[in-house]
Amino acid sequence: MLLGLGPDDVSRLTDASHVVSEVTVRAPAAGVVIARGVNPGQVVSAGQELFTVTDLGTVWAIGDLYEKDFPAVRVGSEATVTVPVSTGAPLRGRVAYIDPRVDPATRTAKVRVEVPNKGGDLRLGIYVTLGFETRSGGHVTLVPRNAVQSVGNRNVVYVLVKGGEGRFAERTLKLGAALGESLEVLDGVKPGELVVTAGSFFLRAEAGRTRSGG
Repeated sequence: MLLGLGPDDVSRLTDASHVVSEVTVRAPAAGVVIARGVNPGQVVSAGQELFTVTDLGTVWAIGDLYEKDFPAVRVGSEATVTVPVSTGAPLRGRVAYIDPRVDPATRTAKVRVEVPNKGGDLRLGIYVTLGFETRSGGHVTLVPRNAVQSVGNRNVVYVLVKGGEGRFAERTLKLGAALGESLEVLDGVKPGELVVTAGSFFLRAEAGRTRSGG
């Protein structure tokens, strides 16, 4: 087949007695159009890219793995993927690749988790939280660095209150290792809870005014 065209389609195009103004170009595989290189009415040339189609049935989630966890997390280890903007249950995936190179600044290696995405919850570029199942059966809970604010000698985050119509609760955290742009949480939040990232500074300021009676 030529560009998804069958023999009858090609025959009509090569028939000089018929002028064809429109041609249906079929995608070689099922998927989602994520880029368009042409517009209606535009003249195209041979070899020009028309559309980019991607199969999002299974996607990659890329994260950072701290070097102290290398012995516990291996290729094939189970992982949970939590979508902060989703109210559904965390998705399950498996570690498919761990970069052998360690970033000298963060002491982390990139890890790739393959996640079935039948419901389409995961979109390209979306932020997710990864949790890894270790050999002992435990998980690592992570929060973004920019979600954590300092209040006195405490590290806090602001968690969305379920059913609270936009209200947030301040939680004190017990932090563990730094994992790239994320911080390990030993206590203070549970996997799947939604924390504020952008704008957490303003919530800290508002909470400070409330405590001071301002």
